[in-house]
Amino acid sequence: MTSDHLNDPNTEADSVVESKEKKVVEGGVPTEVPEGELSEEAKAELEAVVEEQTFWLTVLLPNNQGKLKTMVVHAHTTVQDVRQFVFDSPDAQFYTCFHFTFNGERVNELADLSEIEGFTPESQLQLVEEAYNDREVRVHITRLRELLTNFQPAVPTLGVDQAIAYLPAVGGNVDLLSGTPSPEKKKNGKKPNGKAKTDTSGQTAFQRYSFDPADHQSLSDLLPEADDRWEQCLLSMTLSTWNPPPYTRRMAGDLLYLTVQTLEKETVHITCSASGFYVNQSTATDFDPAPRPKSCHSHNLPTTLSRVSLLFATRFTRIHDAVGRRHPYEYIITSAPSYPWMVRPRDHHSDQGRTMDLLLNSMEALEGFSARDWNEDLQTARELPVTTPQERVARDSAIAKAHADFVEAATRGVVSIVGGSVPSMNPMDPISQQMYIHNNIFFSQQAPDQFEQVGGKAASHVAVSKDVDGAHLVANLEIEGLHTLGTAVIDYKGSRIVAQTIIPGIFRKIPGQDNSVLYGSVDSGKLVSSDKEFHNIARKIAKPLHLAEHGVVDDKGVEHKLITSVESKGIMGADGRRYLLDLYRVTPVDIVFQEEEVKEEEVKEEEEEKADGEPSEEVAGKSELEAQVTKFQMVLNPDVFTPIKTTGSEEEIKAQEEAVREASSFLNSVSISRLVAEVLDNTGNTMLDGEALTSAFHRAGINMRYLGKVMKFLDEHAEFRADYFKALCIQEMVARSAKHILRELLEETPAYLVADCISHFLNCVFARPETTITYQCTSIHKKLAAKQPFATLTPTEVHSRIQKDAAKCFRYEIPADFYLQRRIPTLRSICLKVGIQILAKDYVWDGEKPIFAMEDIVNVYPVVKHGEPRAAFAEEAMDHGRVSLAQNQRETGIELLKEAASIYEQVLGPVHPDTARPYQTLAMLSHHEKDHESAKSWQRKALLVKERTSGFDNAETLQAYINLGYFEYLSGNAYLGLKYMHHALKLWEVSTAGGLHGDTASTYTNVGSVLQSLRDYEHSNRFYEKASELYGTLLGQENPMTIVSYDSLVKGYFLQQDFRKALAMQKTVWNYYKEHLGEDTERTKEAELALQALTQHALAQARREKQDAQDKVKKSSPKTKPVASGSTSPKPPVTEDERSLDSLLKFLGERPGGSGKGKKKGGK
Repeated sequence: MTSDHLNDPNTEADSVVESKEKKVVEGGVPTEVPEGELSEEAKAELEAVVEEQTFWLTVLLPNNQGKLKTMVVHAHTTVQDVRQFVFDSPDAQFYTCFHFTFNGERVNELADLSEIEGFTPESQLQLVEEAYNDREVRVHITRLRELLTNFQPAVPTLGVDQAIAYLPAVGGNVDLLSGTPSPEKKKNGKKPNGKAKTDTSGQTAFQRYSFDPADHQSLSDLLPEADDRWEQCLLSMTLSTWNPPPYTRRMAGDLLYLTVQTLEKETVHITCSASGFYVNQSTATDFDPAPRPKSCHSHNLPTTLSRVSLLFATRFTRIHDAVGRRHPYEYIITSAPSYPWMVRPRDHHSDQGRTMDLLLNSMEALEGFSARDWNEDLQTARELPVTTPQERVARDSAIAKAHADFVEAATRGVVSIVGGSVPSMNPMDPISQQMYIHNNIFFSQQAPDQFEQVGGKAASHVAVSKDVDGAHLVANLEIEGLHTLGTAVIDYKGSRIVAQTIIPGIFRKIPGQDNSVLYGSVDSGKLVSSDKEFHNIARKIAKPLHLAEHGVVDDKGVEHKLITSVESKGIMGADGRRYLLDLYRVTPVDIVFQEEEVKEEEVKEEEEEKADGEPSEEVAGKSELEAQVTKFQMVLNPDVFTPIKTTGSEEEIKAQEEAVREASSFLNSVSISRLVAEVLDNTGNTMLDGEALTSAFHRAGINMRYLGKVMKFLDEHAEFRADYFKALCIQEMVARSAKHILRELLEETPAYLVADCISHFLNCVFARPETTITYQCTSIHKKLAAKQPFATLTPTEVHSRIQKDAAKCFRYEIPADFYLQRRIPTLRSICLKVGIQILAKDYVWDGEKPIFAMEDIVNVYPVVKHGEPRAAFAEEAMDHGRVSLAQNQRETGIELLKEAASIYEQVLGPVHPDTARPYQTLAMLSHHEKDHESAKSWQRKALLVKERTSGFDNAETLQAYINLGYFEYLSGNAYLGLKYMHHALKLWEVSTAGGLHGDTASTYTNVGSVLQSLRDYEHSNRFYEKASELYGTLLGQENPMTIVSYDSLVKGYFLQQDFRKALAMQKTVWNYYKEHLGEDTERTKEAELALQALTQHALAQARREKQDAQDKVKKSSPKTKPVASGSTSPKPPVTEDERSLDSLLKFLGERPGGSGKGKKKGGK
């Protein structure tokens, strides 16, 4: 929660002067503009996209049902995109099975609008009802079930509350499309101003807010109560017992039979036919498929049901209208869903329709089983042409769609494999070597035997993860003639399984070829293959990946020239494509880290000698340095410092080793030092949680194994203020070590005892060593549970194992009392890393009973790692839009950002983390333009996307809530804005666990400014005081940000008429300006004038209080004569400074260093 965006203008410091040429908006816009950033070709290409004509497309509905204004399109919008919009639109009269015509001719769904002959921006498409088939009927029924169940997923999801959006519940059912209260609220007597019920009493969401960290330990009230209930339209709708239709009826067009019981308690049997739906004459005992005299035949099932049941018609209309008011980003399916680590308890209701959903989707899966060739889909998409911008977008979209479908299928495949539903290809081999083929995807487990000499099981576990990174890296290079496999790594219930697309012909022996591998080795260098064509293609990745051509020798003594590591394999597929796989070593060994433990002193001495050497390189002339940079080429041999036998002279091998050592040294010295320096220089912008910490390390190219090294440096320099960062690093080491141990336990635990294992392990992690934690199985599996390894764990043993694992992995001794520090954030981190969902309730951390019970573990979902395809053209548009803004080409920049958002939506879908980036930037741009409605619209989109894809308590999600709250405040909806801020701050306090985080202070300041605008000075000043306290502790009492917070407090105390406190604080501000800026500066003089005025007000207040006290004593004294009628006690005369209250208030409301209106008061 950075203060850069949202600090109250009245409290901003203006000490930092920005150049007009470089000043740009927040939200990721660069502050430096590289010269020559935009090539003429790129400019022309992007401008062509921006200037492309867009228009609203209208679709004519059949049977004179009117027109549907669909969406803004352009010439290259596909008909398929229009069809999907109509399918999702609540205003499309529930059509799901249809096609379009133009001038009486059917339109190809895969065609662009520009390819339709005679089509113009004024043209209209005609929607035509199409005949149903088995699949279309299932889609139609499933779509109806979505509406009837408030968009409950028809297909069983992998986790509870998948991609849930809490924003509607937080806002109190505000219409997120318009930003106004929904019609239901108006009926309840609420004013259409976005305020809650408490608005009439003047109370805000922060009325009873507590700053005590002990009050933020409850999990039960963190999640808003999302309204997942739905209005019942039918008593039941199930598949009829007369299914499947007999052959004679199938010949007549019958596809499926439904049994429906209406709210009027009438049971009807409905035929799903090729032409639509109608009521037949069947009963529970007699089959009569003939239409009833009043058959209610219609192409759409809701229309048929509305004619059968008046109550259905009434209630379905209400549901339909409510869906139309929902923001589509609340329910649009996303390929990147998040799963909350804690979920609210909920009742399980009987619903016969769920059984129908299960059967219908099973039929769908059965028809599509093994139908897709995932490898062909991916490779064909990658080979699509990219000669025009539209072709680039279409290609990126095809790749993203194929990849997302593959990852989803792979994930479900792993769930089936771990559940024992998929037979192994080699059941006689050890489990670690077993392989599977399911749904045309190849699954294999980590192979520790392959890495026996270099780390065993732990090394194999890391290698498969790095393989995903390597494949993603090579795929993004888009080298012609070189192909990579679709790859994903899935961690589920202790098992790590690799899913890959299948190379054509890989399981068939090619005649005349003994080895399918043409490049590299399958046995760690014992037998190596090299191929000229493969080598020439590999050369193309050498430069971007900084790989050196090197020689290796196999066990036969044959020398081979390679670019990639020996472990990487080049295979020629039966489709004629060349594939490169096993890319876990595209970078060389981090040799310094390996040798650091045993050669720490030696390395230290070498660095000291280098430091004492001649500084000729440092003082070299500018031209010489430029020449050195031009000549510098970093090429690294990925096989050095490994058991692989490399060739070359002793000098060549030594030079290759030295190059790798220098790269490793650079990482250890420069990269890590820069990261630490950034943390220390930006105390107010420290990472919030382990995920943000990991992202920061990875962005800097630093592996998380260096957490210990970073901590050692900070421990040695205690003078640096980095307490929160250090606590976060320790938390991350604890969580990762706990994950390692829990993974081993789950690997040996049967599925029916997974919840027991997790709950007992977590109890041992967070319990004190002296606490007795005895596992007691409460389920029917008592005999089996007693034999499990986890059953004998104790807190002392688990604490010891975590400390040993941390020392081994990070080379750092974590505190012995780690189990008492940051308990909830650590629990959250473990849950996210392992895929655990727990019950959101109040846990007793230091009670006599165990903290967690088996029932508290709700679910375990698969954690997936895969290389997300890029939306390359969208990224270019985004970058060029930022550059245009930085070059003061505002209109062009905004158009490019909007185009980037549009391309992201087309390629990755509207609900995707990358799509939120342009949304957020456009929101901030609108904010700076004071276009509050546009800012709120863009911000709602960004927030919904972040919440559904990154998590409800992700740091960026919470920042989005704060931004939206501030925008609501600026547009006049202060109470609604405070609701959003309160929700974010409540989750923020839990994530920081009482830690001193700089962004907490900036958020306190924002909340204080909003409360102050509502004249809630008491609560406003409480937030200002807390912000000043945090700034003072983190940055020091004389830091400019601390002084700015004092300015806010002066104003707050003044408005509250607490002149003594305002005077004391203003003295501090004046002394700071006098000491640091000098007595003659304008700002110092203005501070002095304010100090003089406040002094007079404080004295006047003291005199009034003294006089009031004397009057009170006189009135209460029996000897005192009553005051004569009409007479009053004498009051101090009103001074000139008291009469200047309005001008003083105006002065305090200005920016520091403003126009200096206080000068009219005169000097001393």
